[in-house]
Amino acid sequence: MSPAPAPTPAPPPPPPAAPANITAEGPATALELEPGGDAVALPITVRNSGASVSEPVAATLNLPPGISVVQAGGGGGGASGFAAQAAAGPLLVNCPPGEGTVTCTTPRGLQPGETAVLTFLLKADRTASSGQVTGTVNAGANIRLSVNVPVAVAELPDDLALEATALWSGQHVWGRTAWLSVDVVNKGENTKPVTLSIDTDARLILGNFRAACDSGPTTTCTSLNALEPGEHLRLWFELDRPKKESQTVTVSATLGRAHASRTVTFDCWLPHCGVPGLAPTTTTVTPSSKPATTTNPSSSGSTTSSSTTTTTTVSPTTPSAPSSTSATSTTKDHGRPWWWLPWIPYPPK
Repeated sequence: MSPAPAPTPAPPPPPPAAPANITAEGPATALELEPGGDAVALPITVRNSGASVSEPVAATLNLPPGISVVQAGGGGGGASGFAAQAAAGPLLVNCPPGEGTVTCTTPRGLQPGETAVLTFLLKADRTASSGQVTGTVNAGANIRLSVNVPVAVAELPDDLALEATALWSGQHVWGRTAWLSVDVVNKGENTKPVTLSIDTDARLILGNFRAACDSGPTTTCTSLNALEPGEHLRLWFELDRPKKESQTVTVSATLGRAHASRTVTFDCWLPHCGVPGLAPTTTTVTPSSKPATTTNPSSSGSTTSSSTTTTTTVSPTTPSAPSSTSATSTTKDHGRPWWWLPWIPYPPK
């Protein structure tokens, strides 16, 4: 009896399929956003270069402050938001809206050699600034990739309006101090602080809760809070009026890259000081008659006497417009004391 044939060994099991291999890449250049402008796409492209089907791919991004993901115009996000794709084309996914930390996931795993594009639509508000979008791409427990995309946010132009007005301080017209009213308006779309400078010593008397000031030969003030678009900064200052002649004061304001300046004039406080822009009035005194010739009968000769023409300069007594012509009159003493105010009628003698 012949021995039984040896059993045929079972064929070896096929080698295990190569695992999935996911790669991911973001935009090659920095994204440029405009505050309040249109949304800009940030695509994350993932590809399975392995030999096995991958797990669903999830991209998680951390957004800088002021930047958010908005809804795509063509549909929802996440697993239900991918667009119709062409044959053998990539799997397109419109990512859901959100801010802070956002996540976008493919509706299924990727076949070997398949590509998916996860698109985040980024939008910057008016408080956004440039920064980095960081995050990770995951496809199962063994695949984790980092994402880092620079985002440049264009700065909107700065603009401001400045008004400066010289006012009396509520004392008599000839008081030694005056007030300066300053109003700065943020006319731009950025929220920024304001710096104010005055080219003389000015004391802040109203608005201490809005600005901090340093006084000296010049005065510098900075708003305690940034001005919102359209917000006003109103400050009142007290200045010493000049004694003998008028004085100009220049006020300047800076908000970001915007700058403006105004010049105001303060009159002096002495009763008979000059008024700015008013030239002294010239009075010409002429003889009232022709030179008189007197003949002395007892003398063989004659003596001739004549009056002379005298030109005197008189300071203006009222803040009226300067005269374009010279006044010609005979001098007359009104008998007023030097301290009498020129605009108050003086009783006749």
